[in-house]
Amino acid sequence: MPRYTPDEAIYVEGPWTHRDISANGARFHIVTAGTGPTVLLLHGFPTYWWTWRKLIPQLAAAGYRVVAMDLRGYGGSDHPPRGYDMFSLSHDVAGVIRSLGVRNATVIGHGIGG
Repeated sequence: MPRYTPDEAIYVEGPWTHRDISANGARFHIVTAGTGPTVLLLHGFPTYWWTWRKLIPQLAAAGYRVVAMDLRGYGGSDHPPRGYDMFSLSHDVAGVIRSLGVRNATVIGHGIGG
């Protein structure tokens, strides 16, 4: 298995697309794959989107638009000085869903992302 620098690990290539979107006053790194109803995957502490690397292609193959985001302060997302509370996290998630251009999404998370 190849070794990656931290920045390379965030943007590792695979059957997904990387992009940044703005929501709730911050920039969030997301990984997307597939088409269909949106499923948003939220990682726990102290990981990032990579937690979902095995599930992303499976959900995409099952007919879903899969989005795995790096939460505020993790991975390729902004690391602002504040906003690391559940209230801000819920607004971040709602803002990301709106920025994706959908009205709703199925949200799957664990740890702080749950």
